[in-house]
Amino acid sequence: MKAALFAKRLAPLLLLLGAGTAPAQRTGGPPAAPPASPGPTANSFPNGMQPVLGSGLASLVVTVTDEAGMPLTEQAYVKLTSEITETQAWGTTHKKSEAQFDSLAPGDYQIEASAAGYETVRQKTYVMTGNQVYYVLIRLKGGADTSVIKPGQILAPKARKEAEKGLAALKSNHLDEARKHLESAVNLAPTNADVNFLLGFVWEQSKNPVKAEGYFVKATSCDQQNVRALTALGELRAKKGDYAGAIEPLEKALSVDKNHWRAHWILSNAYLHQQQYQKASDEAELAISTGKGGASGARVIEGQALVHLGQFDKAIEEFQKFLIEEPKDPAAAAVRELVRQLQSVTVSGQLASTISLPILPTAGPAPASTGVTLTIPRWKPPSIDDEKPVLARGVTCPAQQVIEAAGRRVKQLADDLARFDAIEDIVHQDLDVAGKPVTKETRKFDYQVEIEATRSGVRLREYRNGLSDQGDFPDHIATLGLPGLAFVFHPELRDDFEMTCEGLGDWRGQAAWLIYFRQRPDRASRLQVFQFTDKIRAVDLKGRAWIAAGGWQIFHLEADLMESAPQIQLYGEHQSVDYGPVAFKQKHTELWLPVSADMYLDFRRHRYYRRHSFGSYKLFSVDSNEKISLPKVDQTDPDPKPEQ
Repeated sequence: MKAALFAKRLAPLLLLLGAGTAPAQRTGGPPAAPPASPGPTANSFPNGMQPVLGSGLASLVVTVTDEAGMPLTEQAYVKLTSEITETQAWGTTHKKSEAQFDSLAPGDYQIEASAAGYETVRQKTYVMTGNQVYYVLIRLKGGADTSVIKPGQILAPKARKEAEKGLAALKSNHLDEARKHLESAVNLAPTNADVNFLLGFVWEQSKNPVKAEGYFVKATSCDQQNVRALTALGELRAKKGDYAGAIEPLEKALSVDKNHWRAHWILSNAYLHQQQYQKASDEAELAISTGKGGASGARVIEGQALVHLGQFDKAIEEFQKFLIEEPKDPAAAAVRELVRQLQSVTVSGQLASTISLPILPTAGPAPASTGVTLTIPRWKPPSIDDEKPVLARGVTCPAQQVIEAAGRRVKQLADDLARFDAIEDIVHQDLDVAGKPVTKETRKFDYQVEIEATRSGVRLREYRNGLSDQGDFPDHIATLGLPGLAFVFHPELRDDFEMTCEGLGDWRGQAAWLIYFRQRPDRASRLQVFQFTDKIRAVDLKGRAWIAAGGWQIFHLEADLMESAPQIQLYGEHQSVDYGPVAFKQKHTELWLPVSADMYLDFRRHRYYRRHSFGSYKLFSVDSNEKISLPKVDQTDPDPKPEQ
């Protein structure tokens, strides 16, 4: 019998995430734009919301579009402030990219509109009289990251299979076959940076630099930190003579990996052609030092840059080292001639008239090897620190307000609900090194949670099929309270973590504040423990939460271990939990409850994937006889999971 592993969350972790009262009227409202102008009558008011007319107050509708005037595909966040009327209100756009503010007194207003991937726009407007509906249009300018296509986390099985076939053909130099399979993989996974990079590499090997550049650009858009794609794009442009265009991607590559000698070498050559000699010298020196003997050719660039800087003795020294290390290089004869001319110069001022200094032929490192590989993780998503979300540019995050509001949502549910029932479906897979399922098991449970408030916090009890025994989990690995990761925001636990608001992003098209959290080193880990045979180990977590910009519900949470726990043979864990609105019809209210939870474990030399799905909810503290069900909302998971 296998030893059991229990993943326990110490706070009331299965429970949910935000309690909402019935669909209510919006309070406050969103922001505005250019001078507001009275619009159509109340009967044509957007979103079905009627303005408060006859009260002496006004309503304001803010429409947010892109530069071309097209509605945004994601929500925008709008803030409205006025020192004169002491107004501070927030809102998010809905249908027709519109946000609405009601009950506004006449006066000056400042509007701030933000959306993920766009520059934040701030502008003033003026509400002149009450009993009017004012309309304002704001156009957002795309920021540096608007072209980013959010990367899928894992290749789906069909896409992975095509990519692997293409890679095998590429290594055998069967370019046509490689291109066919990689084009299929790109069609299946268009936002995967590695697949786009490989297809670009194939086109480059096929002597089609135009198509190659297109796929390299796409790869860098999918993943702005993909060093291979950035370097390949810079190198391709340098080969075409577009040295100015080569500099930016190479600089970005080195901002991610400062020891990438190949990028240093190509960048030094680009700087040399742009007559930025000091930068060329610096980059060539870095290429030589980080290349550890593999970048001798960079000495030619270093020497030429030093000549232009008037440092002849150092230049001669670099050229002579190159001739010793690479005596048969095609550039050796030209280098020897240049050394002879430099040695004949006795006064530095004679350089211009005595030496003709063409740029020597060694332009960069040898062509990239076809031994390329797929580097994207195949069996689990990237860690929190490896994934950089797309954010709105220039928006100020009300961090404390977001964190406290999310905490109130969690605490309210813990305080109000005595019992929570659901049907739980579990899919459990043991994966091979490539992320393919070796075994698959499923379970279905009648799942029940009891919540009890105590002086020290909240106590959570879980039952499956009426029993508290956890022995029926696949592979004897029990995951207890997985969806309760949201209790990281509970006031009893919140101070155990360092929390930072990263900015305004979106979750599946809805505006969301992104909160990064990690266990504080001076606090004991209370959120999660693992028990393996006779060993119990509390673990430190780090993670990210997506919190609704309008309403403060938690849309999504992800978390990783801060360190592995070899004492219990646990080397990695990644959690991913989705929450969604559950309609409670008779009471005209809705609660935000867990919809699904994914867990990836590297445990005892096995890779495991487990998915929990929840439905058919009953909230006994509300009405023991009423069953509530998920509304028909889009619960599609954009990130493919291991093969079911």
